[in-house]
Amino acid sequence: MEYWETSKSILPVPDNKGPLSIRLDYLADSISWRMGYANGPGTSVTIAFFAADGSLVKTVVQPLVVSGYENYSFSGFGSFKGLSIYDNNDPAGLRYQNFSYNSIATPEPLSMLLLGIGLVGLAGLKRRH
Repeated sequence: MEYWETSKSILPVPDNKGPLSIRLDYLADSISWRMGYANGPGTSVTIAFFAADGSLVKTVVQPLVVSGYENYSFSGFGSFKGLSIYDNNDPAGLRYQNFSYNSIATPEPLSMLLLGIGLVGLAGLKRRH
């Protein structure tokens, strides 16, 4: 299932280099968004991906090569539940928009409980015969 969050731009004030942290609604295995910046070569950000329990999954240093909005996509390193974008060295700050991610289907606790009850019931029927 793909989850799309079509957002308005998150615009910084000049010299706002603070991190942007996002907690996703669902566990994901890929994410993409548009990011805009004023300064090109030499500008970069660090992106940290976190598991559902808050442990670090992966850190990526992303160079920003040209000025303006670009699409960024990340995948192939396992599942994650959130991310932080920080260490922005663009004095004008960054702009973000159109975050989307591919969610990983995980069984809900009630579904697991019903499955467990069903298996116990089947095991009971087998014992009777």
